[in-house]
Amino acid sequence: MRRRITLILLAINIAVTVQNPVLGFHPTPTLDIENIQLNVVDKNLNISIKKLHVGVSWQNILRGEFHIAHLDIIQPDIDWLMTPPAGKSPSHGSPLTTFNTLSSTLDQVRIIDGSLRLHTAHIQNLHSSQFASQSPYHADGPIDIQLNIDGQLCSGMNIQTAIVPSDNQPLFIVGSNVNQPLHSLTISTSMRCNSNQLQFDEISANYNGLTVAGALSLEDWQTQPRLHTNLHTGDIALNQAQQWLPESLTKQIPAQLEQATVRCQKLIVDGPLAGLNLNHVLETQITIKQPELAFQEIHGRNVSANILWQDNQLELSTTALTYQHNKISLQGPLQIKMAQQQNNMWLVTADISRWSINLAEALKKTAKQAGRVTFQLQPADRTDHSWAIDHGELQLPGYRLLFSADHSANDLLLVDLELPQYQLETISQEIPLLTQMELKGEISASYHIEKKSGQPATGSGQVQLNDCAISPTFTIAPIHHINGIIAIENFSAQAPKLTLVLGDSAMTASASIKDLRHPVAEIHAMGDGVSARDLVFNSAKMRLNNLDGRIAIHAKGIDFIDASVDLEQGTHATVNGSLLFKGPLLELDIDAPYANINEIIALWSDQEAKPHKTRSHQSSLKKDFINIKAYVEQGVISGFEFQQARGTIHYKTGQLRVEPLHFQADKGTGSGTVTVTRNSNTTNGSQLKISGTLFDINSDKGYQQLLGQVGLVTGTLNGNFTIQGPIGSKFLDGSQGNVALDIKNGVLRQFKTLSKAFSILNVAQLFSLKLPDMDKEGMPFRNLTGTITFDRGVLHSENLVINSPAMGVSVIGDHNLINHNVDLIMAIKPLGTVDTIVKHIPIAGWILAGEEQAVITTHFKVSRQKFSIFLNVPLSYPAP
Repeated sequence: MRRRITLILLAINIAVTVQNPVLGFHPTPTLDIENIQLNVVDKNLNISIKKLHVGVSWQNILRGEFHIAHLDIIQPDIDWLMTPPAGKSPSHGSPLTTFNTLSSTLDQVRIIDGSLRLHTAHIQNLHSSQFASQSPYHADGPIDIQLNIDGQLCSGMNIQTAIVPSDNQPLFIVGSNVNQPLHSLTISTSMRCNSNQLQFDEISANYNGLTVAGALSLEDWQTQPRLHTNLHTGDIALNQAQQWLPESLTKQIPAQLEQATVRCQKLIVDGPLAGLNLNHVLETQITIKQPELAFQEIHGRNVSANILWQDNQLELSTTALTYQHNKISLQGPLQIKMAQQQNNMWLVTADISRWSINLAEALKKTAKQAGRVTFQLQPADRTDHSWAIDHGELQLPGYRLLFSADHSANDLLLVDLELPQYQLETISQEIPLLTQMELKGEISASYHIEKKSGQPATGSGQVQLNDCAISPTFTIAPIHHINGIIAIENFSAQAPKLTLVLGDSAMTASASIKDLRHPVAEIHAMGDGVSARDLVFNSAKMRLNNLDGRIAIHAKGIDFIDASVDLEQGTHATVNGSLLFKGPLLELDIDAPYANINEIIALWSDQEAKPHKTRSHQSSLKKDFINIKAYVEQGVISGFEFQQARGTIHYKTGQLRVEPLHFQADKGTGSGTVTVTRNSNTTNGSQLKISGTLFDINSDKGYQQLLGQVGLVTGTLNGNFTIQGPIGSKFLDGSQGNVALDIKNGVLRQFKTLSKAFSILNVAQLFSLKLPDMDKEGMPFRNLTGTITFDRGVLHSENLVINSPAMGVSVIGDHNLINHNVDLIMAIKPLGTVDTIVKHIPIAGWILAGEEQAVITTHFKVSRQKFSIFLNVPLSYPAP
C-alpha cells in the first residue's frame, strides 16, 4: 500500500499529512483517513480534506496485493493564491490538470461536497493550457473563483462556480474586438472527463446578466479539441452580444438596431475548436426583437425576426415591415429560405405572397396575391470579395422577370434583367390613366447594367413591341398594331421605326423618351390618306393627306408640337397646341396660308361625331371640349373669297361654332359667327348658320361668288345678315335668313325690258344729255337700302328702296334663286331731279310741282316673262 501511495504523491508532487487512518467498509474495504492537509508552499496551495476513503479490492487482498479501486474525497477545501512569474501563465499544476492526473491513475475518483477558492494577483492572458492557442479571448486582471464540486469526474461531477474580480479591481475579458469588464460569472454544470472527452451537461451560465444554458463537449480535448454544443440563451441586448461577434459581421449591423434584443433558442455546433466558423453550425434558431425600427426608408413597430439554421438551410422570417421611398411602397413580412447546394452555391427563395407592393402605380400587388423570388447565390469570396447570382426569377401576377448578377474581383458589378413575355393589360389594370387608355398587347424586354468602382451605373437594353394598342382619348381613334423595337440607353429610350394603325389608317412613327424617370414620349408620326374620322373630326369620307406631325405624350395629355396636313381641295394647315386627358380639352392653333372653309366645315359635318369606344368616353359633353384658334391668309367659303381671316373654332357634342370670326374681302371687312349643328330630329342632317356684319364689301363680286350668278346690283355693301340651312347641295332649297343692307354708288342691273321706258321717262337725264344706255349697263344709283328675307331659296323684300339721280325706285316682291322666277311690284318716280328744272320755268313749276316733286309715279308689275305698267299721274297744285 505504501508503494502505491508513493506513486500518487509523486504524480501530484505535493506533501501530505494524514491523521487517524482506520479500516472501514463502504461497503468494500477502505482505508478511512480524516483531516488531511496538503501544503504546497512554493505554489501557495493549501488543500484540506475532511475525509478520504481509499477503496481496495478483496481479490487483491486475498492474493496479497494492495490496489486502490476507488477514491472518495469528502468535503475537500482547496485554497490557492496564484502568483506566477511576470509574463507567464499558470499553465501547469492547475486543479484541472490534477484531476486529470488522478483520473488517469485511479480507476475511480469521487469528490463529495468539495470547494475551490482560487485567488490571483494581476494576471495577463489567463487561459487553459490545452487550448490556449485556439481561444480568441483571455482574462486580464485579478479574480476570485469559488468552485463547489460534488461527484465523480469520470461518471459525472456537479460543479457550481462563481468568478468575480478580487480586491474590487476590474477584470477584463479581452478579444479581437472585446474589452469588457467582468462583473460576475456563475456556472453550474455536470462535468465528465476522460482522456478523450470533456463533457459538460446541464450547463447554466450567467455572464454579466447574459444567460446561457445547454450542453457542451470537447473531444480529443488534450490534443486537437473538437467542440460540440447544444446551447440556448435568454434575452441579450444586441449592443452587448455584437462584442462577441466577428468584426466583419458587426460592421454590417445598423446602429438603429442597438436597442434590439437577441435570443438564441438553439445553437448546435460541431467542429474543430481551431478554425471554428459558421460552416460548423449544424442548427441554430435566433429571435431578434426591436420595439421601434426606423432604418432609412424601412419602418416597423414591435418587430420580431426569427433565424433558423437547420440541415444546411437558413430560414429568415419577420413580422410586417414597411419600405416607403418616393412613389415606391412595400409592406409585408420577410420569409426567406437559403439552402446550401454543391460548390458552395446557395438556393435562395423568398415568399412575397403576403406583401403589398406599389411601384409608382406601375406595378401593384395586394397582400392576397401570390409572389415569389428565387435565385442561386455564390457567396462572396474571402480573398477577392467576388460573388454571383444566377437563375434569378421574380414571379408576380402577370409578371415573370429573370435576373442575374456578378460582382468580380475588380469591383465590377454586372446585372442582367429579362422580361421574356409580358401582357400590357396587366399594368393597364393597375394605373387608372392606362386603364382609360386601354393599353394592350405583348412586349418582351432585356436590360444590362454595369457598375464600375467610383463610377455611376450604366445600362442598355431593348423592348420588343408585338401588336400593342392604346386609346389615348376618344377624340382620336384607337392606335393598334403597334410593332417595332425600342432601344433603351441608361434612362432614355429610342424607337426609330415603328409601324401602327390609327383607326383604319396605316402610319409610321418614330419615338423617343429622354428620361424614363419622368417619361415624356416625343413622337414623329407620318401618314397619307388618313381618315379624318380617325383624328378629331367627324367625317369618315374625307382624307387627310401628307400628314406629318410631331407630338409629345405625357401624363397630363398630348402636346402637338408641329403638325401639318393637306386637304383635297387645297387647304394646307400647320397645327400646334395641346390635348388634355382631364376634361377632356383640346386647344390648338392652326395657321393656313390657304383654306377652303367648305371642306373644313365638311370635316365636322359629314356625320355626327360618335366618340371612339374607350373607357375614357363620356356619353354627353355639354361644354366645349375643342377650342381651335385659326388664322387663314387666303381662303374661300362657298365661292366667296376672303383674306386674313381669324377665328376660334369651338366644338362640343353636336355643335361646331366659329366665334369670333373676322376677315377681309378686297377693301372690305367682315365679322360674324359660323355654327354647324347636328339635329337628329330632322332628315337634313347638319345645319349651317352664318351671321355677321359686312363693311365696304363689293356686292357684285360677292353675289357672283356666293350664288354663281350675275348680281342684280353693283356697289359697296354694308349691312348685317343671318342665314341658315342644311349643309350640302340642297342648301338653297332649305335655307332661311335675312339681310339688312345698304349699297352705295352702284348700278341696278336686269332692266333690259324696261330700259326704253326709263329712258323716255327720265326727262332730267334727257335734258342734261346724260341718258345712259340702260340696255347695256343698268341704272346707276346713289344708295340701295332695305331688308331682304331668305326662305328656301326665295328672296323677298317689303322695303327695298333705290335712290338715284334719275329716279327713285321702291320694290316689293320675290326673286326665286332656284328657278330664277321674279315676281315684283316696282314703283318708279322718274325725274327725281325735276326741281332743278322747274326753278327756271315758273309755269312748269305750277303745273308740274307737287308734294313728291315728281310729275308722275309709274307702277310696274314684273314677272319672269312679262311686265305690266300702271301709270298713276298725281297732280298737285300749289296753294293760292
